[in-house]
Amino acid sequence: MKRVCLFILFATTLLSLPAHAADTPVRVAIVGLVHGHVKGFLRTLPGNPSARLVAIVEPDTALAAQYQKQYKLDPSLFHTDLEEMLTTQKPDAVLVYTTIQDHRRVIEAAAKHGASSMVEKPLCTTMEDALAIRAAARAHHVQVLVNYETTWYSSNAEALRLADTGKLGEGTQGCCA
Repeated sequence: MKRVCLFILFATTLLSLPAHAADTPVRVAIVGLVHGHVKGFLRTLPGNPSARLVAIVEPDTALAAQYQKQYKLDPSLFHTDLEEMLTTQKPDAVLVYTTIQDHRRVIEAAAKHGASSMVEKPLCTTMEDALAIRAAARAHHVQVLVNYETTWYSSNAEALRLADTGKLGEGTQGCCA
């Protein structure tokens, strides 16, 4: 649960979604169901008032049916075509659970529709893909977040708290504000 809450906090702050009032849920789409971490989001995202799951894109209809049944998801959430979903559902952010080789394609498509993206690590496997992702984010004024597991470690939150209170060394108070 903490993981989803933290991501939603990131989605509403780091992903710079200025069109949203504080009480308006972020419109989130999941793209791909092949990465196991999607399960945590599917368990908790539907009940989170900060976000609304508007779509899931998965071209493998058997895999989609498995997840739909397991998580009791509305069948109308499911799409097989990324471009069609982006056009009709207009998500603010996409959570990408595809293969690493598909990250670039999904991020570029989402960016063209003004949607920021979160991918599981690693971002990509080639410098060409990294530069293309950076170019898409800059050209379309969206953010790309890589979900490194260490982001969620409580030791990082404690280090940030200590830095903000000036306990990590001289001149560190307020370093991260």
